[in-house]
Amino acid sequence: MKKRNNIPQYTYRQSSKREEKVIYRRIAAVAAALLVILVIIYFWGINFINLLGFLGSKKEATQTVTSGYDIPLQKPTLNPLQNPTNIEKIDVSGSTTAEVTVALSLNGTKIAETKVDKSGSFRFSGVILRDGLNQIQVVATDKNSAKELTNTSVVLDKTPPSLTVSSPTDGANFPSSTKSIVVSGTTSDPDGVVYLNSIQVTLDPKSGNFSFNLPVSAGQVEIEVKAFDAAGNNVTQKRTVTIAGSSPPAENP
Repeated sequence: MKKRNNIPQYTYRQSSKREEKVIYRRIAAVAAALLVILVIIYFWGINFINLLGFLGSKKEATQTVTSGYDIPLQKPTLNPLQNPTNIEKIDVSGSTTAEVTVALSLNGTKIAETKVDKSGSFRFSGVILRDGLNQIQVVATDKNSAKELTNTSVVLDKTPPSLTVSSPTDGANFPSSTKSIVVSGTTSDPDGVVYLNSIQVTLDPKSGNFSFNLPVSAGQVEIEVKAFDAAGNNVTQKRTVTIAGSSPPAENP
């Protein structure tokens, strides 16, 4: 066997032994590290798992407490109602705390109950009113039997207002020079409205009197006066008058 030039044989062997020692040391270090990790896992792993379980239980308990938190019961708010009204069946609606129970009483008698939806809204449909004043009460009750209530009232009025047209009289005749006539009268509801041939006229806020100059031309003039009260009831009066035509020119003899 030939020797390598300039490289003594003993140097190669000594180098191999040193490398083996380094490898053994690394293996021993890795084994020791693994042993330490196994010991930690053995002694602390269970405790760590228990700790995680404790934290999870605590979080769940916190969520339970939070979800069980009682939201303060809100006083019911009712949507506006037409008042007075001539409609016998109405809807009573509004809002309050979500998912509580609301009860409707009409004139001192409980007539309906429902559950508020998740958005906090509720509705009672087809509530039948009696003639005159109606007292409405809505009571909200939560799971702890706490209560909040709201009262309102609405008047059912199905009687049309009275209407008197004092001028002009029906069938009246006016000369050809007439360019306008005064239409006047009174209604029993000063809070209502009066239309004269579809034109709204001004009412006296105390007496309900009205007066309007209506432009006219020759021939028959149809006059329609319609009065509405605050509840929406109405009554109509009609007049027909005649405006004389212009005289034909005189013939030459």
